Amino acid sequence: MEKLKRYLVFFIGLYINSLGVAMITKAALGTSPISSIPYVLSLQFPFSLGEFTIFFSLFLILLQLFILRRNFHLEHLLQIPISILFGYFIDISMILLNFVNPELYLMKIVYLLIGCLVLGFGVYTEVLANVAMLPGESFVRAIVTVWHTEFGITKVCFDASMTIAAAVLSIVFFRQLNGVREGTIIAALLVGFIARQFGRILSPLESKLFPAVQTEETVSEPAVSGIPSPKDAIFEGESKIIRALARGGNCVIMGRCADYILKDDFPCFRVFLQAPSDYRIRRIAKTEHLSKEEAAAKIRRMNQKRADYYHYYTHRLWGIAGNYHLTLDTSLGRDYVLNSITHGFWQYQETAFSRESH
Repeated sequence: MEKLKRYLVFFIGLYINSLGVAMITKAALGTSPISSIPYVLSLQFPFSLGEFTIFFSLFLILLQLFILRRNFHLEHLLQIPISILFGYFIDISMILLNFVNPELYLMKIVYLLIGCLVLGFGVYTEVLANVAMLPGESFVRAIVTVWHTEFGITKVCFDASMTIAAAVLSIVFFRQLNGVREGTIIAALLVGFIARQFGRILSPLESKLFPAVQTEETVSEPAVSGIPSPKDAIFEGESKIIRALARGGNCVIMGRCADYILKDDFPCFRVFLQAPSDYRIRRIAKTEHLSKEEAAAKIRRMNQKRADYYHYYTHRLWGIAGNYHLTLDTSLGRDYVLNSITHGFWQYQETAFSRESH
């Protein structure tokens, strides 16, 4: 029942995704990066945007097979029916939005922004379901796994390469840019940001929709995106050690997605420590003898790695307040942080004890 509910949420997200792609395309300011190549091809050849999306998705799945080789498993083939369904969803959405033909540039911008909002919500819904990935993201995940690149940077490079390839095809076919315009760049910048905002605003929704989720199932069975690798084996080993420590009694565990690993099976007080950007830059610059520019660059790299690691294994967004009992600004001083954690922990214990007694 749990898995069925997740797939239902995923397919709802898949259709919302297709509706967003169609809305952005109908705005006539260029489509999203992942749809740019199929759209340019659909303008030149007698196949629809949805059909070329299917063809392009199958091509990406084939590339995954060559990249992953022995690590390409049967569950990756689940991308095939998902891609076919997504392609037809796009065509249905294009038909339903047939009335959307804005002529004024301002109205084109309005429809583009609405499309980005819809697509961002679709992406959030798919991540919330946590059962499968579309070939575009799964292709990026394959590159990350084999060549050990950072997910965020690899995704940006992938989107950029899709956009450039579509632009080249457009110039070859039409001697001008068709399907790749300012809307493509706007969609690339906005959709991920919008999806993250939905993740922050609707962070309690996952526990309400899927209250019976088990950590072991989620960690060991990430559907299409689950590609065994040395890093995955290390994470599995760390997860077992973290659970063993928690079973052994009171302990303090920092990082390593421990808040997620222990969230269902163990009573734990979850704390997230953060500080303003300027404070972190000054501290790193002083302690590591770096310039402010070097310190800022190092902080950005570390934060990106932490966010990528957390998202890779939990399919959640790193640092969301709703995932923790307490978030603290460490720039307010060590005593403040220690007192706040101590007070919060005792309050958490009292609340837990009160619930058990009732």
